[in-house]
Amino acid sequence: MDGRRTGDDAMTTTSEIKPADIILRQLGGSRRLTVMIGAYDFYSDNGGRTLRFRFKGCPVANLCKVTLEASDTYTVKLEKLGRMSRKTYTIPVTVAAEFGDVYAENLRDVIERATGLYLSMGTMGR
Repeated sequence: MDGRRTGDDAMTTTSEIKPADIILRQLGGSRRLTVMIGAYDFYSDNGGRTLRFRFKGCPVANLCKVTLEASDTYTVKLEKLGRMSRKTYTIPVTVAAEFGDVYAENLRDVIERATGLYLSMGTMGR
């Protein structure tokens, strides 16, 4: 492989699968998130243990961070990024909601309830 992205949800090369790749699959994949909530800027952080992405359509938050913790649960943090100040060149960040000890099967529900946006159409096999 040449290291380029392949397939629907590939964030890394196919030889290494990071927790961020698994988180993305549990949320339905990058294409589904893009269609349903206008998600973009998917980014793996913290050595691949955190998935970050921005999204549209929610007045409460526009940035989601999902981190895999040592206890095999997730921390979901929703933030609102403001507009950059022309005087100080800083972007104000407000934490809209933070949820700890979230199990994998509850990830979608937590994000849907906090933002009011649906991550899928229907049950998706739940």
